[in-house]
Amino acid sequence: QVNASNGQSLIGFGAGARTYAVNVHYRNSFDAKFHRGAIRRYMQKIAAGNHSVETAVFLNEDEKMRRYAVGRIDHLDKDDFRKEFELEFNEAFPDLYSTLLEQGLAEERGREFRLTSTGLKFRELIANSFFSDQTSQRERSYWGEVQLVQIRKWASLFYLVFQDQANLP
Repeated sequence: QVNASNGQSLIGFGAGARTYAVNVHYRNSFDAKFHRGAIRRYMQKIAAGNHSVETAVFLNEDEKMRRYAVGRIDHLDKDDFRKEFELEFNEAFPDLYSTLLEQGLAEERGREFRLTSTGLKFRELIANSFFSDQTSQRERSYWGEVQLVQIRKWASLFYLVFQDQANLP
């Protein structure tokens, strides 16, 4: 996945696999609740000589920017971001940028924006915060209630951590 984060294509094989190309994301047969059904559909498609891709999403510039941020959120070089998108990182995501810094989930070290040790504990939740509304809806359709339960659990934990930090002297 590191290569996909660096703009290189990543080809996924098997049921549920994702392929990340420069401008398109593909997903093979997938079902969060009924894994065996997804595997069965995948095997049937392959056995019939067909491709296994069930969904494809073409990325516009905004989605490319978001994918770039998600893939590098641990430590993002702001100069590289500006060169790639001709826009400052903090201008692309002003609210999220300031919130992550204010809450102590991220910090700036020179031209690098990076997650703190606390932020790393919530990396997936923070990464999901960069998703567009359209991508968030698509992810919910993939994962359905399974992911919503997990997100609610993490959001509750996330809230408790902030509550504790707010009460510190």
